[in-house]
Amino acid sequence: MFDFSDDGLEDYLICIDGPTHSGSGGNHVEIDVQEEDGTFRKVLDIVLRIHGDDSDGHEDLTVLDEKTDGYYAIVTPFYNRILRYDKEQGRHDFQDGD
Repeated sequence: MFDFSDDGLEDYLICIDGPTHSGSGGNHVEIDVQEEDGTFRKVLDIVLRIHGDDSDGHEDLTVLDEKTDGYYAIVTPFYNRILRYDKEQGRHDFQDGD
């Protein structure tokens, strides 16, 4: 849990591992942000390599202090790229030039 939208509500980073959610490209990763009415909106839905050699079986995703349109940016260590919120798309996405 982390407040990705910095609005005081807990949001969820979900990493799904299993035969129907994993493949050669990685595992299903999503971020669901909580709205004021208690519903959730998906702002990240991507396949990333999340398995590493640490004890919990996942590589870390790093949340930066940087925000775009009120949402924190995220670094993916394996890809060494930044996911930023894209207001027009309504979700996090890899940005050109990273």
